[in-house]
Amino acid sequence: MTVVAMAIVGLSSAGVLGLASLAGAARGLGVSAAPTHPSVAALEKQITALLHHSVAKKSKIKTEYSYNWAGYAFVAKDAYNGTLTEVSAAWFTPVVTCNEPSGTPSFQVSWVGFDGASDGTVEQGGTLSYCSNNGATPAYYTWWEFYPYNSVQLVYQISGADAIQAYVLYNPGWCFGDVCGVYTIAVSDVDNQGADFSITGNPTVCDAAGCEGGQDADAEVISEAPGGYSANGGYYYLADYGTSQFYEAQVTVNGHSTGIGAESSKLGKTYLIDEVGFTSGAIIQTTSALSPDLYGQYFALTWSGFD
Repeated sequence: MTVVAMAIVGLSSAGVLGLASLAGAARGLGVSAAPTHPSVAALEKQITALLHHSVAKKSKIKTEYSYNWAGYAFVAKDAYNGTLTEVSAAWFTPVVTCNEPSGTPSFQVSWVGFDGASDGTVEQGGTLSYCSNNGATPAYYTWWEFYPYNSVQLVYQISGADAIQAYVLYNPGWCFGDVCGVYTIAVSDVDNQGADFSITGNPTVCDAAGCEGGQDADAEVISEAPGGYSANGGYYYLADYGTSQFYEAQVTVNGHSTGIGAESSKLGKTYLIDEVGFTSGAIIQTTSALSPDLYGQYFALTWSGFD
């Protein structure tokens, strides 16, 4: 398909920066006004002191397996018509150990976003933890992506363990020309508010059959090995992050905000996703059950080894 121009609000000139270029310096893109935040101490106290406990009712969440994702995906019952309008979560940027087999880089990406679980578009933003080689010093970035319009766009270099808040909003009534349905991706670094950004657009592509934008079919809160088992013809390892947690994971569907799995039987279906190795078939990222927290739901992820 041929890519057409995407109208972008709040962004200066930004070329496509694929995963092969992640070792380069992050560029500061034009950003919109930063959202307001609680103090660093207040946020860290809030999300580290929460009491987590099991959901009392029987879970109706189905477990699925992926070669590159681990976490939760929510598919609304009334998908494709603008009923799914927000997904959000908070986390600490996973600190990675560069101990992968020599000569091969490794990555770990934490993000929130729409689409990708049941269609071919994505609207995502989050953090990326990167090792160039065994024994290297890790690097950490914020990023966004509107696929298939572009690939991952790095924004700012940040620090491991920074407190992050991120969301993606969908506005079905906002149009760019003939394409309606606009997404706003925002990533806030509570420990470095100069690294906050937000960007608005739609991953529109056109071919002989016409133009197609984002699908608004599903929402995700995910830890990912970018590219999965293959990217640009090569294999990328999932970086060793030990354990990581998402806090306040929630979606808004039909105007109702809820934990990403709290009301799956009423508003849609939630899927727990574990990542399996393409070569070994063994689980290399394990996703915990959901527990309620202050504003949504909490879950943990555990790295299990290289595939």
